[in-house]
Amino acid sequence: DSGRMYMTGSYAEGWANSLVQVNGRTAADSDIDWTVLPDGQALHLEGFCMRYSNGCETAPVLPVSEGHAVVATGSGSQPANSSPACGVRPAQDLCHAIGCCNGSKNTRLGSDFPLNMGNEAPLHLVRATRPNSTNELRVSFSLQEKDIMRRLSTVQGQLFTLIKFIFKRHLPLTLDTTGLKTYHAKTLLFFMLEKRGRDPKAEA
Repeated sequence: DSGRMYMTGSYAEGWANSLVQVNGRTAADSDIDWTVLPDGQALHLEGFCMRYSNGCETAPVLPVSEGHAVVATGSGSQPANSSPACGVRPAQDLCHAIGCCNGSKNTRLGSDFPLNMGNEAPLHLVRATRPNSTNELRVSFSLQEKDIMRRLSTVQGQLFTLIKFIFKRHLPLTLDTTGLKTYHAKTLLFFMLEKRGRDPKAEA
């Protein structure tokens, strides 16, 4: 099938892909993530599409609620297919997503969020829903997140690695942290960058 494949996740971002070794190899409990976007397919999201590009003016717009686009028909809640590690090749996750139009704006996210990245990092939808919901697709910013993570300073990247280690390795041993994911570590980092700025010399 024709389409574009993007590497995403911690391996592509360059930080905290392994919390047990520093030799560049992916940890046994981690993997490499891939996102595939088919060519010639783009949906339009309410509050994101500026309606400027060709085809945007008359295209139907999907309403967005709590980070999920409401669609007519449900498509399940399994965003990725996993393949186990084999030899020196780490485990991998393959996610087939649906691209959104490139005429996106970032009024919901703040002026510093790199949403307008065109074909280099299109906004997209994955097959995932909220609890007790069916006809939804989750809005994914994984490609924009990769761009932010790759531009972290050394100190900021080390801070993220430390936060992720605490969330993934320490807290589960000392507290009941059901539902706490390593993605929350990234969310916390982004919150700190939003509050304090990206300049590594900014005061904490």
